Amino acid sequence: MILVFALSGFMHAAGSYAVLRKTDPLWLFAGFVIQPVGVALQDLIIGSLVKMKAGPRVTQVFVICYWFGWASLTAPMVIGDMAACGLFQAKVIPFHVVELFWRSI
Repeated sequence: MILVFALSGFMHAAGSYAVLRKTDPLWLFAGFVIQPVGVALQDLIIGSLVKMKAGPRVTQVFVICYWFGWASLTAPMVIGDMAACGLFQAKVIPFHVVELFWRSI
């Protein structure tokens, strides 16, 4: 799993490095490489909850809270660099129904 996340981080960092804007590819790479740590930590804690015979509802609430916490810590590492590359400035869909409606008024 570490290898897969590292390769994915390397590929994303290479794309970030190739962009002609000020980016931080190492920070992006670190965001991907740290993900296996989060997965392993979540697995350890869930294993502890199962051993303590916590109910499924407690485990589900923990998983949701853990996901939001981990995402809020690591998402800026990945999304921040992608935003610096200008990824979110391009229109993915060439037209929007609401935009067409709005322009017709």
